[in-house]
This record gives sequence, structure tokens and C-alpha cells, in this order.
Amino acid sequence: MIKPGIKVGPDDWRERLQKSGARYCEVWFRIDQRHLYQEMFSYLKKQGINAGLHFWGILKGGYEPNVAYPGPTLRQTLKLIRHTIDVAASFKLRYVNIHCGNRQLIKVNLKKQIFSPIGAGEVSLHDSENTLEKSWLLLHQYARRQNVLLLVETVPARTATGSMLISTSRLKPTSQFAVPVKIILKLAQKHHLFVTNDFCHTFADEYDQPLDALWRTLYTKSKLLAPYTKLLHLNSVIPPYNGTDSHHGITDNDFNLPGIFPPKEKLIELLKFFKNRNDVWAINEPSHQHTTNFRALTKILKLF
Repeated sequence: MIKPGIKVGPDDWRERLQKSGARYCEVWFRIDQRHLYQEMFSYLKKQGINAGLHFWGILKGGYEPNVAYPGPTLRQTLKLIRHTIDVAASFKLRYVNIHCGNRQLIKVNLKKQIFSPIGAGEVSLHDSENTLEKSWLLLHQYARRQNVLLLVETVPARTATGSMLISTSRLKPTSQFAVPVKIILKLAQKHHLFVTNDFCHTFADEYDQPLDALWRTLYTKSKLLAPYTKLLHLNSVIPPYNGTDSHHGITDNDFNLPGIFPPKEKLIELLKFFKNRNDVWAINEPSHQHTTNFRALTKILKLF
């Protein structure tokens, strides 16, 4: 059975874990602020709570780490991820999850959740694929030697203009030149590598199509990714379906919102790809009500 977990960070992690009773969690982890997590990791070990790390950090110059862009930032990125794998290994955490990378550098302000493509220096899809392939294999091998899973996550095609903390900012999206899901699938199949399927991110891999077409492509991609999937990120998204994610939840209140996607019945269809898997975790990433969403997730998983 899929293992349900809750997202935690360096602030209210104790409250979320205690209120939810979750036995699995994913830690929003900034390697450049690793000192903030020592108490949490000790608590997780003492309580026997299984955990994985969602890698974050900031490169010199304020850039977002990028495993698919060649040049000096790549060396910095790989170094930070290797250090994150070292942390996971030292605390016996299950995985390190990273984003798949972009064909362009992006400036990032993590406090305000602002991601700003610099508007120049886009590399070709071919060069980006080759860079991701080499990076993924190096990190996969490094992690495997330390008994840690290295997971690469699908990301949306576009990002909000302005802070993602402001809901209206996604109404003016800009391309973030993300590596498309088809490349993640190709490399996973070629080398038997492991992925994180964020359903809303995979849905936002394409846009400007009728909803039925977007659903069919999400379903097909998720089915093809399923053999390589070790982690699911579960949320929902409200219109417009413009290549961005709104990070809505999976509670009954969320499912009652006009145009919410995926509706509950389609989310269950996607989860059925993993109904006989005990090696897959599912983590909610809503913008609010994390404990309520975790309880909703556990109820949904009991339906099949």
C-alpha cells in the first residue's frame, strides 16, 4: 500500500507531526541552512518517523540550483546535492528529491517564493537533456553508495510572475524552460532511474489544450512513469490551466471548488497505478491546512 506522509519544514514541524500522527514525512530542506534541522532530525530518529529530503538551496549570485544547465552553476549544484545526500545518509533518511532542472538559469528568493528566469542564455533541449543525464547518473550512483534514493521530480512548464505566496501572481505566468516530462521518462527508462511524479506538475507540463486532452496526457505520462516512481506529490490546481500550479489541497472543500483538477475520482484513477506497491510514498504539498490534507490523503488511500 502507498505510504502517506506529511510535508514539514524548519518552523512548525513538531506541531504538524504531533497533530497528524504521520509515520512518514518529507522535509523541505535547505542545505545552506542545515543547522536549522538538527533538532528535527533527532526527533524523527527518536520517534521512529521515516523521512526524506526535498532539496533546496541558493547558489552564488542568487541562482536556483539547476542539474540541467551546463557551466559553473552546475558544479555548485552538484556539490550542494552531494552534501544533502551526505546529510540524508548520516541520519538514515530514505531519499533526496531534486527538481529536474531548466534550460535557463533562474534567480530565486526562497523567503518570498519568487522564481525569476533571467531572460537570456537558454540552452537547447539537446544540451539540457545531456546535462541532466550526466548529472542524474552521477548523483544516482553517489546516493546509491550511501543507501539513499535519488529522486528527480517533474516540474511545471511555467512559473508565476512575482511571489508564489500571492495567488494572483500565477495569472501572469512566464516560462521557466523546464526539462519536459518526456525527457525525464526517457532517461528513467534508459537507465532505470527513480522519479517523483507531482501530478499537478506533470499536468502543467503542457497547457493551452482542452481539459480532456490535458487529462489524457497526464494519465498516459503517469502510467509510463509508474514503474520508476518512488514518490508522489499530491495537490490540486484551479483554473486557469496555464502551465502553473496553484497548490490547492485534496480535502472535500478543495474538491468542491469550481474547476478543481484533478477531481477526486480522477485522482483515485491515478493512484490506482500504485495500489499494489509498498515502495511508494505520497506527500501532500498544499499551501495551507497540511494536517487536514494529510488526513484526507489517508482516507483516500483506504478506498482501494
